[in-house]
Amino acid sequence: MYDVIVIGGGPAGSTVSTLLVQKGYHVLLVEKFKFPRFHIGESLNPQNLKILDRLKATQLVQRAGFVIKHGAIIQCGRHECHFHFRNSATPNMRPLSYQVTRAEFDHVLLDNAERHGVEVLQEAAVVDVQTSLRSQRVRYRLRSGVSSEVACRLLVDASGRAQVLARRYGLHVVDTKIDPRATYAHYRGVLRDEPPLDGYFRTILFHDGWFWCIPLKDEVMSIGLMTNGDFRLPGESNEAHLDRMIDAVPEMARRMKGATRITPVYKQEEMSYDSRRYSGDGFVLVGDAAFFLDPVFSTGVYIGMRCAEIAADEIDLALHADDVSDARFENYNQCLAAYHRSVWHAVTFFYNGLRHEGLIELIVRMWRAFDGNSWLMRRFQDFGNGLFVERKTFMAIMGALGNSLIWVLDGLERLRRRPPRAELIASEEETDAAAPGVS
Repeated sequence: MYDVIVIGGGPAGSTVSTLLVQKGYHVLLVEKFKFPRFHIGESLNPQNLKILDRLKATQLVQRAGFVIKHGAIIQCGRHECHFHFRNSATPNMRPLSYQVTRAEFDHVLLDNAERHGVEVLQEAAVVDVQTSLRSQRVRYRLRSGVSSEVACRLLVDASGRAQVLARRYGLHVVDTKIDPRATYAHYRGVLRDEPPLDGYFRTILFHDGWFWCIPLKDEVMSIGLMTNGDFRLPGESNEAHLDRMIDAVPEMARRMKGATRITPVYKQEEMSYDSRRYSGDGFVLVGDAAFFLDPVFSTGVYIGMRCAEIAADEIDLALHADDVSDARFENYNQCLAAYHRSVWHAVTFFYNGLRHEGLIELIVRMWRAFDGNSWLMRRFQDFGNGLFVERKTFMAIMGALGNSLIWVLDGLERLRRRPPRAELIASEEETDAAAPGVS
């Protein structure tokens, strides 16, 4: 009988299992794949470093030689603005982060968990779970085909987008406000920014979508296309779709001239979803198994690890109290809901704004004029640093104002496209004349 079984060995799973072992618990981590394995979500923010410190993994990550990240660049048309971590309203102890190759980064964290005493099973696919107030049972199948069943006091779902428990118990919720879709691959030979911006995350915006350009170690560049909706042509392959969209955006075409793709082109749909609850009797959800919003603010890995950190502390209290009921995790649910709301306001405004390139270009130019030093801009910078909850009220107000502005612009656009009244009357008269008589 384990104290805790964790499903999934990504950053959230490694984090929660390591922290629980540090507290003295007997933990089993069950991972479907053999690490290292390809993954995206490569851009971290400074708040990740605090969690790495707690995991005693900071030096391991530093020794991996990942590209150092000091900020991000947003480009719209010919204009761009810069987010510098050092310009935060809340000073960072270390105003930097890393652009990581996730296959290696995730492997480092999983090995670190095992060194701390976590029992790790790789290539073990979960085929069934049973949860209750008293004990939880997990059945898994090894690659060899052998099946086993294990039990624990509490189960943690860190299975990522598979959402083993959320889907099993009907907790999965699709975001109906936006429909982000990703197409991505790794390349060599992509044009990079010159120092001191060479390690920055670059976002290139266009109507209804954006590209990410993330510089990785060994001269590799992660290139990703995000669109709000399906922009594919009938029968278009992933490779053809990504190539066509790159050619359609002049700045991307310029940077990609002469680049060589070194991985398959992957696609991912439903990039924005939530869960009705983040816990239940005998289990909690962490990381992408709880919710995911969008990669535009590099929120994924940090929120996953931060929520795992919060979960570890709440699980410790629950196990000490011998109470693993859903009600016991109400504070955890409120914390995750606050993270989701904070980022959701910014993401929905961002995608709504992409329909109006003139507005986005104006915002980019204004940011450039302030250079991240005004009161307003420095609080946006805090959000970019990963201080989502600390700035949730600010972001909610800005999101509401921004989406209201978008609503007005959408209304004006509909009016502009509406035919003049004389044309409408003429059209109605022609329709009446053509209609058959009724006797």
